[in-house]
Amino acid sequence: VEQIKSADAKTRASDLRSGKTSLANHLSRALQAPHIELDAVHWGPNWASKEPEQFRLLVREEVSRPRWIIDGNYSVVREMVWNRATTLIWLNYSFGVI
Repeated sequence: VEQIKSADAKTRASDLRSGKTSLANHLSRALQAPHIELDAVHWGPNWASKEPEQFRLLVREEVSRPRWIIDGNYSVVREMVWNRATTLIWLNYSFGVI
């Protein structure tokens, strides 16, 4: 955490159940930056996904903040998020670890 305190916007991505949300929660508290879960932004009631344009609009609003930690990796918003991120953390565990 000490090594990335100077970065304002961070994103992390990796495979399912690899600890993305746990790490994002920890970083959010340690760096006092809002934690944005892309799953929470993308999915609506009864697991209905938002239309791509609506999802992009919501994510655009989130990444317009000066500081944030984003948890998730959706191709439809990847370029937008990664272009604004100052740090990218990719969790790449071997399959046996996950």
